[in-house]
Formats: sequence, C-alpha cells, structure tokens
Amino acid sequence: MQVSEVLYDIIVAPKEGIQKFRLLRKNLLISIIIVLIGIFSQTLASLIINSPPLGYLTFFLSFGFISKFLFILSFWIFLAAMFHFLASWSGGTGKVKELFILLGIGFIPCSLLPAGAILAKALGPTGYMLYAIFYLFLLVWFVRLQILSLKEVYSIPTEKAFFIYIAPLLIAVAFGFILFLLGIGSIIFLIASNI
Repeated sequence: MQVSEVLYDIIVAPKEGIQKFRLLRKNLLISIIIVLIGIFSQTLASLIINSPPLGYLTFFLSFGFISKFLFILSFWIFLAAMFHFLASWSGGTGKVKELFILLGIGFIPCSLLPAGAILAKALGPTGYMLYAIFYLFLLVWFVRLQILSLKEVYSIPTEKAFFIYIAPLLIAVAFGFILFLLGIGSIIFLIASNI
C-alpha cells in the first residue's frame, strides 16, 4: 500500500482512508510530515494574504514557523491525552499513541490554503470573502477528520466522538466564564468596600 494512495483515500473516503492509514508502517513520521506541511501551508497562505515586508517574511519563515510548530505539537499532545482520558472514561478502548498519530492527518486540508490565498489575492475584495468561506470549509473538514479519528481509534459512535471532541472547548469556556464572574465579583467587592 502506497502512502499517496492512502492520503488520496483519506481525502475521498475518509473512514476507509483512516483505516488504511492505521496499517501503514512509519505512520507517526508520515503524520508529523503532514502536520509540518499543514503548518507551512498555513504560514504561506497568511504571508500571501498579508504581503509583509521582507524582514518580517524572513523572521516569520524561520522563528515563527518553528515556534508555531512547537506550540501545535504541545497542543497536539495535550489534546490527544485529553481525548484519550475522555474516551476511556466514556467506555471507549484505544491507544493514545494511535490517536496522536491519527489526529495529525486532520492537517491534510491545510495544504490547500496557499492555493485559496493566491486565488483570493487575485480576486481582490470578493476573493477575501470567498477565501473566508473556503477557510471555514477546510476547518469543518479538519474537525471531521479528527472526529473520525476518535471514532475509529476508540470504536465509539459518532455522537460520542463529537462530544469528546468539543468537551475541552466547553471546559475552557466554562473555566473562562467562572474567571470572568470572579473578576466581576472582585470589582463589585472593591467598589462596595470603598463606599
């Protein structure tokens, strides 16, 4: 089985492609390469859209790319661990390493960003609106691939995989809301104590 065939299957028939990807040798390396290509594509698309000066371009392609990769890698590890905990807690059985590898293939849609950015730049203001819609489409595709990965690794229904996928976001929003309420409460307490 060739890597290009499997990547094609992930694009055309994601469920079958993910199952085939699990059987590939060196799939961790392939997943990391996909993430690197995705990050590079995001960076390139951003540079095409924004047209920064040359000094900024050099900085962004070197330090910016490396720091973005390190941030995404740590976030990738954190999310794999969080998803593994939630999936195991809800009755799914699977391996966190396999989930980590499969979450990486979600970056495949990112490789299309530079083409969309070039088209947006060429079309002007209308192109930017189309690029926003295109970006949203790729984001949905990214999320779909990651939810399918959760579903495949832990053998859980799609609804449960979706809930596990959005649970960290819901936890972060709830935590932020609690901090907001604590901040408002402390402001009210300071105002009330000065009266």
